[in-house]
Parts: sequence; structure tokens; C-alpha cells
Amino acid sequence: MSELLKDAMRRTDTGDHVQDIEMAAYLEQSLPPEDRERLEVHMANCARCGEELAACANVEFEVATPLRPLPDTPTKPARMQRASALPGRSGRGSAWMRIAAGILVLAGAGYLGREVGDQLSNRLEPAILGQLAEWTNRDVSASGATLLLARGPGLRISDLAIAEDPILAGKPFASARSVALKVSPTALLRGRLDGTVTLDQPNVRLIRKSDGDWNIESLAGPAPERKPRVNKGIDPEVERALDEAAQGIPPGSLAKNPRVMLSAANIRGGSLEIEDRANHGKPLRIENLDLAYTGVPGQRGDLSLDGRIASTDDPIAIRGVIGPFEGDAIPVYQLREVRVASVPLREIPGAPKVVSGKLSFSGNLRTAGRSLQTLVEAARGSGALSLCCGSLSGRNLALDLLENIASKEADRVIARAQKNAALAHLIEAKETDYEKLAGRAVLGAASLTLQQLEFRNSLLQASAEASLGLQGNLKATGTVELEPELAEILIATIPALEALGDDRKALRLPFRAQGNWTHLELSVDVPRLVADLKARPGILSGPTGFWSFLSAPFG
Repeated sequence: MSELLKDAMRRTDTGDHVQDIEMAAYLEQSLPPEDRERLEVHMANCARCGEELAACANVEFEVATPLRPLPDTPTKPARMQRASALPGRSGRGSAWMRIAAGILVLAGAGYLGREVGDQLSNRLEPAILGQLAEWTNRDVSASGATLLLARGPGLRISDLAIAEDPILAGKPFASARSVALKVSPTALLRGRLDGTVTLDQPNVRLIRKSDGDWNIESLAGPAPERKPRVNKGIDPEVERALDEAAQGIPPGSLAKNPRVMLSAANIRGGSLEIEDRANHGKPLRIENLDLAYTGVPGQRGDLSLDGRIASTDDPIAIRGVIGPFEGDAIPVYQLREVRVASVPLREIPGAPKVVSGKLSFSGNLRTAGRSLQTLVEAARGSGALSLCCGSLSGRNLALDLLENIASKEADRVIARAQKNAALAHLIEAKETDYEKLAGRAVLGAASLTLQQLEFRNSLLQASAEASLGLQGNLKATGTVELEPELAEILIATIPALEALGDDRKALRLPFRAQGNWTHLELSVDVPRLVADLKARPGILSGPTGFWSFLSAPFG
């Protein structure tokens, strides 16, 4: 190893230090000869500048043996370095970047041997962790840092962990087995991270706290004070960002001096855990997560994500365009393909507690905003939505419908049904089981419209058009078909209903519903029923007595 480098790293500070712009110009070999000579003399006698640059490309190194490529993983025993986030932390913010730049230039030029590289990366690691702690306002730890020479100079940080929100306890907010950075040394000298990042086996936990805030919102500082919710609609700037993205218009406000400019990011074998502690939901965990992002810094980039739902082993896939994440531009998420299969509703944050089952969706989504709340409120999209094999708790739709159809004869109908063990179980249930609840979902600015909605269980099946407001209000119109087993009991009690039977001896009736789940008004749509029956001669005026039946219960 070069004795000159060893000596420079031991010396004390002397004189004025090299400025960032001079250091960058030196590495780019754009300094006049006299200035280059002055800087080389200074760095040979100044520990601070020698350590920050770690030496420079034109310093003469005495390498006794041919250079060997550095290994991708540390050969030294693992140890844990830790940096804590300190409020008001000052210091030289670009110091670790200058150190990294010098090391990477030397690595790329082939000037570093294994021993020198290990010694410099050991010095570099605490500085990098300190900068990450300052950026995230969280404690950050790692077990080592290693120089990477293959496919361009870079750094690898092993066993990186970012601490959780102080209010929450337990596992880290984020961790990764290793993080590889392939960055521009000159950009590092100017205080920017410009290049690519690859994370191996990262794990991220998104937690909605009991007060409704998410743990990610407190990164880089305490979460802003929660203000009372005022429904004023979507922010016009968010609407504009969505419209411009849909038209392919690039973002208008780009960052002048962004600190992070990633042209590519990759995740391999990651996991994501989402937990809603505000509603005491079961955590949703996505595993085998692979992500690829490529783009021009300051613009929107292409995203591809694949993974599997841990509890069902069913796939999830997302494709689209996202960003930018620098400057004043509002980030847009324009996802042309969103596919999820069999996600348990109880694991989805914000899902209504009255509904259980497994959700599948295939379609598109787009949204924009800087906070999770804004992203949810601004979401738009459409696609095929289905729920399988669950229940609607707190209401028995079959019983509600029977009481409405039979009206004054409801008690007699229910008494007959209770003599059938299977029907009695379903009618007396405190919730409505279903085998299928599916349709085309259209998500707008203030509501969710369900088109061609289908509902099916062992007693009935229905088709409808429905709309759900953000506050839980519901409106639906459609047609319900009672299965022959139940229809037979109704007809036996009220013979006039036979006129509504079909070839299967099932009863078909138009219905309407409005309100919300706890105060839902479900009724037969009499005007539509009369209009439909006018096309069947003799039904309303014939000897069946149907008209007198229709007039009595529904007026």
C-alpha cells in the first residue's frame, strides 16, 4: 500500500482546505497546471483533504503487486456501525460524498489495492450512515461497506437498517441485506447522488398509526400536525398534474439542484408489509417482490413490479409510469396495468369492516400527490373487480327481501321457510354469505361505480348497477332472482306471485336500494315491475289476482 496515502491519512489539518468546485475540476482534469500542482501539494500534507478525497487520480501510488478485483462482499469480520439522527445536526453535508467520489475515481482508475480499499471503505461507512440518518431523521445501522469495481465503480452497504418511527416499537422501518450504489463520482463531489441503486432482499413496513398518520410521513422529520378534515375536493394542482400526465405533457417544475437523481432502481427478492393499526386490521404482506425503475432524472420513469400475496400465494403485478420525485412537481402514478388476485379484504387498509372475502382486480389506476391521503382521494381508474366467498355482516339481505316482498304475509313465509333446515339456517343468519360479488369498477373523483354487478349465494342471485360514495352512501338498482326452493315457499303462501315465475320456477323481481350499510332501504321497484309486466298480456288484468296483490303491499 502506498506509504504516501498512509502518511496523508495520519497527518493533522493544515491551511485552507480544497473547495468542492476545485476538487471537481481537479478530478475532471480541467485545472491549469499551476493550480493542479498547488492542490497536490496541499492534499499530500492535509489529512482532512486527503481523507475526503482519499487521494486523487494523479497521485503516484506504489503498488508492489498487480491489482486484483475487489470482492463483492466484505472479507473482514462483520461488525455493526450505527449513526443516530440528531436534531439540528450541522457539519459538512457533502463531506461523505467527497470521500466517496475520491474513492470511486481511484477504484475506476485501478489505483486501489485490496488493503487500501478496505481501509478507506471502513472510514467511509460511518460518514454514509450519518448522512442517511440526517436525511431520514432516523437511526441507521449497517455491518459494512465494500468497494465495487465490476461494471463501473460503486459501493455496497451490507445489512442496512433504518429505524422505525419513534412512536412505534419493534422491527426497523426498512432493512436490506445489501444496497449497491453505482454513482457518478463528479456528481457526488457536487453533493448529489446520481446513478443507480440495487437493493437485495429489502423489507419495508408501512404502518397506519392509531391516530391515522402513516409511519412513512414522519421520515425526514416529525409528521405535520393533523388538521381537521375539510372536504373541499381534489387540489387543482393535483388535477392538473393528472391531466398533463394523461396527455403526455412533461412536468413543468423541475428541481434546480436535486440531491438525488436516480436513473435506475432495482429491488430483488423484497417484501412489503402494510398494517392498519387505526382499524386493527390484519397486516397485508407482499413477498418475492421484484421491482425495476428506469427514467430520466427530473422526469417520469417506467415502473415494473411483481410479487405474491403471502397469505394466499397469489400474484400481484403493476406496470406504469411514476414521478418525478424531485423539485416542486407533483408526483404522478399512472399505472396502466394493476393485477391482484385473492387479496384478503381484512388485510387491506381502509377496507370496510362489514365485508369479508378475497378481492381480485385487473385494470388501471392513476393518482397524484405527495401524501398517502391525497393519493387515495385523487385515485381514478377502472377494471374488473370481484370478491369471492365472503360475507356481509350485520344484515341478512335474503330476510330483508322476503319481508319486503311478502309484506303482510311475511310471518307466514318465514314460518314455512324455517321448516326447511337449509333455508332456516340462511334466513336466521346474522350476516349474508355470498359466493360471488363481481362487476366492472369505475373509480372517479368522489365515488366508485359498479357496472354489471353480480351477486350470488345459495338463496338468490342479483344483477345491478351501483354507486358508492366516499362517505359510504350507496345507491343501487337491479333485478333479483330467488332460487326455486325459496320461490316455492313464497308462491305457496301468496299464489299470485306465480305470475312472476320463470321456466325454472324461480322468481325475478326488480329492486332498488339506497342509504348506507347500517341504514339501507331495500325494496321492490314497483314502477319498474309494472312497466316490465305490461309487456306480458293478461298479467295485470287477468284472473290471477296479481294486480290486487301488487296494490295491497306496495300501494
